[in-house]
Amino acid sequence: MNAKLLSFSLLFFSAAAFAQLTVKPTTGGQDSYVYVKNQILYVKEKIHLTQNPSEDKKASIYLRDNGQLIQSGEGSTNSGNGFLSVIQKTDPTNAYAYYYWASPVGNSEAMGGNPGNIPFGIGSIYEPLSGPDGTNARKAVALPSSQREGFSNPLSISTRWLYTWTFPATEAEASYNRINSNNAVPPGYGFTMKGVDEENHERLYEFRGRPNSGTFSVPVEGPDGDNQRMVLAGNPYPSVLDLNWLFHDTPNHNLVAFYFYDEDRTVKSHLYREKPYGFATLTPGAYDAGTSELGNYTAATFYIWNAAGSHSNNGPTSNSGKTATRFAPIGQGILFAGISGSGTVEIKNSHRRFIKDNAPFHRQAGNGTSLSTEDPADADDRATTLTYDLENRTGKLRLYTIFDQALTRDMLLIFSNQATDGFDRGWDAPSPMGMKSDAWFPIEIENEKRPFVINSTNFDRHKKIPVSIVLHKQSRVDMVIAEEENRLYREVFLYDSELNRFHPFVKALDDANDPFADGVTLYLSAGEYHDRFFITFVAESETANRIKEELDTYRNLVDVRQNNPIQRLEIRNPETLNIKSLALYDMSGKLVLFEKNLGAKRDYSFYTGNLSDGVYIVKLITDKDLSIDYKAVILNK
Repeated sequence: MNAKLLSFSLLFFSAAAFAQLTVKPTTGGQDSYVYVKNQILYVKEKIHLTQNPSEDKKASIYLRDNGQLIQSGEGSTNSGNGFLSVIQKTDPTNAYAYYYWASPVGNSEAMGGNPGNIPFGIGSIYEPLSGPDGTNARKAVALPSSQREGFSNPLSISTRWLYTWTFPATEAEASYNRINSNNAVPPGYGFTMKGVDEENHERLYEFRGRPNSGTFSVPVEGPDGDNQRMVLAGNPYPSVLDLNWLFHDTPNHNLVAFYFYDEDRTVKSHLYREKPYGFATLTPGAYDAGTSELGNYTAATFYIWNAAGSHSNNGPTSNSGKTATRFAPIGQGILFAGISGSGTVEIKNSHRRFIKDNAPFHRQAGNGTSLSTEDPADADDRATTLTYDLENRTGKLRLYTIFDQALTRDMLLIFSNQATDGFDRGWDAPSPMGMKSDAWFPIEIENEKRPFVINSTNFDRHKKIPVSIVLHKQSRVDMVIAEEENRLYREVFLYDSELNRFHPFVKALDDANDPFADGVTLYLSAGEYHDRFFITFVAESETANRIKEELDTYRNLVDVRQNNPIQRLEIRNPETLNIKSLALYDMSGKLVLFEKNLGAKRDYSFYTGNLSDGVYIVKLITDKDLSIDYKAVILNK
């Protein structure tokens, strides 16, 4: 396609694909723009945009009602001083409320005409004022304000709260860089921004500038002790970003989880010590070329994140109820977390998807179960509806650990045949930490147990899954099962190994009005509790019965006898059960014969002609580490 393709004043697109695209005024000075409503505009190569002369139609491409732009290739040669215009919304927001953003455009006016991706500043944010044809007035650019609060009439954004976070660090290190009203957000990175006005309300923001395209490299690092290092990146494109594809791309092996900032936006304070906030976690699960695997999510914990230990008594669910899936919408800021060492994460055009989803980013729970998808390479409008089959879902158990009826840590157990007891990348998520009182699943990585809030494992009803608890003061600790999917067990217990007690997760009849009665309540002193508490699915008595049944089965199926005429100890194993080892002891307890790795053979034979006459104990160890004893009388005379 050559530069003169668009020689008419207006194009409405349903779905279209171009090798390259140029949008500029006609030779007669008439406006030219592309309007994409609820569809995809796919461009394989570069885009060149030139501003229109009319003040109310400066933009060259308008994306509206789920309209998205997708490009291919590794580098960006987009150019021109024109604008792509796209709208995103937040709900709720106010002048005190933070959101983490990532711009889909760079400031094409401020950075000149050189091709490529360019930095972002709030000069690229506009107030959407729709005209009769759906386009927006040029005059509605957001005004920078030095005041603490922003306002909507006219749209004024406070520059006091505009920051980037471009180097991996822990939250405690406060690695934020103030950008003021400068074009100082590098393409591919995110930024913080507060809302406007006093009361909570839905807010629309329009982004205008040169569309981002190509590959973006973002550094990641592993944790600093128990505290996770993070860097603020996000979705840099004017289309949906598939976090599953990004995560499982080969260069991104150092990436371990995605974190989402969240806060109590009803608190009208700019001060951190009064602003409850935290970080939610998302892991994408196994690689999925389609849309069936949405990932696994734990909500942010709000109270006393950076405080000295006090908290507000606001009930057990100290989070906003928001969730996130693998599909990051336009404008979504995301914290990337590394697992070990250092490296870079590459965000690529090949991770972009056309996903129709009207919800605001970091959306309320429940909005992500039905999606419409489209393959950008074909650029055809082939919408498909995804409905989850509950019976085919992976088993899940969501556990709330609640400290003093106020601070809630959301923890998720996932049961999958693809997972192990150790670290499973894509399934397990490190805890963002930061709280003086906390709980987590300890998982060993590089010979060190680290805190995780999402723990995936293969299900075994006799398994004991450890839970660590750390308390900065004497506390009431309530553990509640908040959600279950595909229940694979009859009961759930919290096992206290120090007291040898199994606490069932059941509602007490006399506590019907207690919101914590579905769980287990502990009263613990300040300190660290490791290797004491475990999630189990059978109580001790049932475990003992199960072991006895298995011992009886082996004893009945395996025949051990001494054949004195030929001086051999013989074992017959007609069911070919797996036997790890055999040990033979005399009556004084001395080991006189030991054989290992016997395997699953039908017959075994061992010479006993060198042993003294007497009664011996034969001990077989099974592949499940069960020990079965038999008697053998050896007579060699």
